[in-house]
Amino acid sequence: MSALRDRLRRLTKSESRKTHDEERDQPARSGEVQGGGAADADGYDAEQIAWKRIDAEIWHSEGGAFIRRARRYGLDHRHGLCRLGELRQLDEHLAALSTAGKQPLHPQEVLFFDTETTGLGIGAGNVPFMIGYGFLDDEAFVVEQLFIRSPAEEYDALAYFRKVLERFSYIVTYNGRAFDWSVLMNRFVLHRLPPAAPAQIDLLYPARSLWKHELPSCRLSIVEGQRLGYHRGADLPGSEAPVRYMQYLSSRHVSDVEEVFTHNERDILSLAALAVHFQRLLTQAIGDLQLGAEEVVRLSAWLDKLGMRRRAQEVLAAGVSSKRMGRQQLLDAAALYKRWHEHDKAAALWRLYIQRSAGMLHAWEPLIELAMYYEHRARDLETALHCTLRARRLVERRLALERGRRTDRELLQQIDHRLARLQRKLKRPEQEVIRFH
Repeated sequence: MSALRDRLRRLTKSESRKTHDEERDQPARSGEVQGGGAADADGYDAEQIAWKRIDAEIWHSEGGAFIRRARRYGLDHRHGLCRLGELRQLDEHLAALSTAGKQPLHPQEVLFFDTETTGLGIGAGNVPFMIGYGFLDDEAFVVEQLFIRSPAEEYDALAYFRKVLERFSYIVTYNGRAFDWSVLMNRFVLHRLPPAAPAQIDLLYPARSLWKHELPSCRLSIVEGQRLGYHRGADLPGSEAPVRYMQYLSSRHVSDVEEVFTHNERDILSLAALAVHFQRLLTQAIGDLQLGAEEVVRLSAWLDKLGMRRRAQEVLAAGVSSKRMGRQQLLDAAALYKRWHEHDKAAALWRLYIQRSAGMLHAWEPLIELAMYYEHRARDLETALHCTLRARRLVERRLALERGRRTDRELLQQIDHRLARLQRKLKRPEQEVIRFH
């Protein structure tokens, strides 16, 4: 990859020595008619035909040219489990994921954005050779892609895209905040184009919040298969895109980058489908979501973080009532109820956890939580003492089995401090075991 980066850097430097004004004075760019001769015209026609085979065209701007491809998908088109017409339902709930917070959002003002670049960094040497984006119009979902046949065409493609951005209030990406958008803004600065500042919705962050413990990875290709029901089959890995671009620069064969167009287009469609999926999670009837126990807890915590507590409580209540939660989910759900000051509901889950654990060593934690609940909330000191004693026995066993770990010794000291306080409140000089109900 370093050799590829060096070759691209040399190409970029050699073709960028001219100023943008000088470039715009040139009568043609690579692939265009340069002199009006019949041979040049034939070459131009042959290239145009080659691009048209993949539904692309040589697009002429005020200063030069680049490649543009536009495809339209009917609103009944399905991408996995998503029908693209559902994009019309996007609203301020999705905007809550943006850098601007919960603001009015109109579906036709949302742009789905992804790039293919010559490298992985965000420095000045990383060139976005393809800018892909999708948006909703009255009749279809439109995917457009801008491709530069040489670094000399970059300014014109960027200037074109800068005008496109003016029509949109929100931009949706997947890791775009850290990568794609940062790379693009660096190129804008380099070419002295005015920066753009639409509100950003980076779907990587909510994806990690919900699925990092369930999926092997939160890469878009994994998420779309596991959550959107879309499987690409044979697809060019994103890491191969710079290699194909290098091949194209050497060969000028459109076939070298055809799969790059396809890969980028699929990314944009998956972005749109993922936005619909998150809209469903934010608004759809709980019973229709078909969530697993882990996802219920993660979704509830995520919604609460977004400031949507009522929705979070509805989701968690539905998950608890389904009785499908494992022990860890019970602990996590109880922690949420405790945060919301719904202590009785939290206590019910701690008790359920203890019933399922049958003396397992890790059950000390819900026992301590119950001890605090009975001491400070239910005002039942007898039961609080019993929970504390049970927790102490479990921690003693842990110490014996694990050769006295420091954390367990410190935990035992804390439990003894709690026992002493409870005994003082109960006016008992000695520990007693009280039957736990």
